[in-house]
Formats: sequence, structure tokens, C-alpha cells
Amino acid sequence: RDGSDQQNATLVYDLQRANAVPRTHVLAGTLYGGEGDDRPLTVTLVRDTCANDEGEHAWRAEIAIDGGTVLRGCADVAT
Repeated sequence: RDGSDQQNATLVYDLQRANAVPRTHVLAGTLYGGEGDDRPLTVTLVRDTCANDEGEHAWRAEIAIDGGTVLRGCADVAT
């Protein structure tokens, strides 16, 4: 969260998976790690009201890194 642990990633829009569920956008790609520790990465955005400590947001977000913890939360997405 403080920016000291940044990694690079490449994501592309996955039209096939996005079309499988209405109001959903899926980005798939690779999270690049050091020493060749690259891992598959999927970001899923669902147009559905989501509330957190900062208030209400229009999108739910999920970030899944292969072999890691799935992160879930709310998002604001420019459309």
C-alpha cells in the first residue's frame, strides 16, 4: 500500500470470459516477479453496487493472482 512493493503487470481484455456474465469486465495477464517468478493474474470488475468505509461505489472488483490471495473490494471505474 505504501508503494515500496511495486511489481509490473500486463493485462488484456478477455472478451470471452467477460461476455459469459452480464455487466462484467475481465482482464487477464501476467504479474511479473523477480527471478522469473511470473504468475497469471485476473482482474474482474462487476457493475454492481458495493459499499465500504469510503462510501458507495458502482463496481465490485476482484484481483486473483495464481498461487496467492484473492483480493476483493469496491472500485470506481471511468466508463
